[in-house]
Amino acid sequence: MKNLAKYNLALLVLNLVLTPQFMSGQTLAGTLDSSFGRGGKLTGVAGGAIAIQQDGKIVTAGGSKDDFSVARLNPNGTLDATFGSGGKVTTDFWGPYDGASSVAIRADGKIIAAGTIVNSSSIADFALARYNPNGTLDTTFGTGGKVTTDFGGVSANAYSIAIQADGKIVLAGDAYIDPDFDIALARYNPNGTLDATFGKGGKVTTNLSANDRASSLGILADGKIVIAGQVVGKAFDFALLRYNSNGTLDTTFGTGGKVLTDFADLTGMALSSEAANSLAIRFDGKIVAAGRTFVTTGYNWALARYNSNGTLDTSFGKGGKVTTDFAGDSDEAGAVAVQTDGKTVVSGYATINNAIVSALARYQ
Repeated sequence: MKNLAKYNLALLVLNLVLTPQFMSGQTLAGTLDSSFGRGGKLTGVAGGAIAIQQDGKIVTAGGSKDDFSVARLNPNGTLDATFGSGGKVTTDFWGPYDGASSVAIRADGKIIAAGTIVNSSSIADFALARYNPNGTLDTTFGTGGKVTTDFGGVSANAYSIAIQADGKIVLAGDAYIDPDFDIALARYNPNGTLDATFGKGGKVTTNLSANDRASSLGILADGKIVIAGQVVGKAFDFALLRYNSNGTLDTTFGTGGKVLTDFADLTGMALSSEAANSLAIRFDGKIVAAGRTFVTTGYNWALARYNSNGTLDTSFGKGGKVTTDFAGDSDEAGAVAVQTDGKTVVSGYATINNAIVSALARYQ
């Protein structure tokens, strides 16, 4: 399984930065909010996947002792004692490993954690758990609140979740379709059953080249699904795909529904190496993807902005692309969001003096 911990942490940092509740006590934008946790920092909760409730409470999800781990925090960073046991819940899927990589909150306050479980046959499957607002499993969902999805007896890893306006749930990740990994999606009805109107029996796989992955997904206002990830061909490139609501590729986007982006022109390398870890959909329908690109000294942050038809937005950066180096060593962007004023905020990690640290950047 792929290790997404670094940009899951980035997602946690970014959401805390962009949440208005954490800005009210600040005297200087960008400084740590001392009213949150201990001096603006918090440790002791598993996972970097995060969602913010309408009341400002924070839900995190990850893995702890090989189980799904979900925690809920009050806006000031203390554990919410009304949730689970002292603010935390763990969920076992009966296999040797369970881990959540993404979380979303329904309009009714129910929480859905998504990730990957390894079953008794040592094969990875998509997994979902839905919780009532008090942290108990919602037994009206799947089997006792849990759902697992097999992709034909091959390993499949879920990395990102989104909830449609009609309550249907979309998961994106990858599945091993011999001889390599392909992009994989699954869509579920609100009760946890696979949605037979989507793809083949609720599932879709897309082969781009060797070892493709969907790291992040978003739902457009018209119900179309956008995913960002990575394709491995002669080199590694950003991959952006758009699907119709029935799971077919949207041929009005890019080339046959697919867009690949190489950063060689910015890195000066003959064959550059990129991966998109996160995407955000702007209010004007443009799409921003963030991740990494390889340079001679390591990785730099990489961003690309696309028009709604999949072409690069040449009004952004250089031909629609931007790279950012922090200190001459390896850096990677993990999460991206767009403010209401159109500025783009990105979080991730940077390597400074041989130490990996959390990093933030904001772009005009």
